[in-house]
Amino acid sequence: MANPYYTADGTPAAQSRGSAAAIRNDFASVQAGFDGVNTAIGGKGAVAGQTWTGPHDFTGGAIKVPAPAASSDAVPKAYADALAMAAALPAQAGNAGKVITTDGTTANWSGMPGVSLYLNSNFGGF
Repeated sequence: MANPYYTADGTPAAQSRGSAAAIRNDFASVQAGFDGVNTAIGGKGAVAGQTWTGPHDFTGGAIKVPAPAASSDAVPKAYADALAMAAALPAQAGNAGKVITTDGTTANWSGMPGVSLYLNSNFGGF
């Protein structure tokens, strides 16, 4: 078993009577390995509960956020895009079966001209 914190040296050999000094040395190496791991873990930030301020560069990673629960929550791009589109649409209540048309400035609901005639002529109505 080799890693940055401990490398077994085969002392004592399996099924042998090793000397107490060799076994103590190996245990000391194991203990030093655990100390190294604890030091490495201690050098990492305890992320839970931390508050970070200032600019941060996350270009090398992806940040995922859940759907917002409060107005101050961060939102995913798709959610923000949907809100922007919803704001651009006219009210939907009472406009079932209509399509959105525009005069180049304002979006409006409009019936689909010719649809009734086409459906009646080709499919016996709807």
